[in-house]
Amino acid sequence: MKTNVMLLALIAALVAVSSARELQQAATTGRVTFFDNGDYSGGGQAFEANVPATGCGDCKNLNFVRTNSWESYTSNAGTTLHLYDGHFCTGKDSGELPAKQGKIQGSLSDSVDSFRICA
Repeated sequence: MKTNVMLLALIAALVAVSSARELQQAATTGRVTFFDNGDYSGGGQAFEANVPATGCGDCKNLNFVRTNSWESYTSNAGTTLHLYDGHFCTGKDSGELPAKQGKIQGSLSDSVDSFRICA
């Protein structure tokens, strides 16, 4: 009986340590700012999104009523970004873009409607 209690206490301690590590690796919030011009100027608008410890964060839907004309972006988090021309990360995908900053190429320069930040 005493051995079972000690075993349960050991398991509880291991679970507590594991939970603490998961909290340390929890997602943070990053910010992506989109700009009207290709040189990171013009009417910019910033959006926040989750950045996980690994992989890609949840889709950030931008809820546009009309088409935008963003041509560049900057970000303060993550390693890469994925831009999409459809709501809820659907449609044309930019593929992996460098998260720090970049120019939005092709048809996406007229219609980024959602994005993900990846670790």
